[in-house]
Amino acid sequence: MDRLQQAVYRAVREQHTDLTTEDRAATWAGRQGVDEADFRAAYRSAEVADAVAQAPDLLVRYRITELPTVVVDDASRTSPSAAGDVTAMPEVLDDLIERA
Repeated sequence: MDRLQQAVYRAVREQHTDLTTEDRAATWAGRQGVDEADFRAAYRSAEVADAVAQAPDLLVRYRITELPTVVVDDASRTSPSAAGDVTAMPEVLDDLIERA
């Protein structure tokens, strides 16, 4: 799924694609070459349910105002605006991880 991060970002932010339901997200993922059954299994997994349940608390805890935002080691973070744009985020993250 890591290979799809930029594609998801562009679909939602730039192309205004609605991925807010399982069916819409699975259809979109299928168009990206992901097996829809595998996608649906992951979407319904306990791991995803736990992450979704924790998300509101994490947004408040880290004062997140932009998505995607990545927090490293509870201390550093980056986002598209902080990095310059979404394509610059991996390089910024590598630097933050090295410093952590």
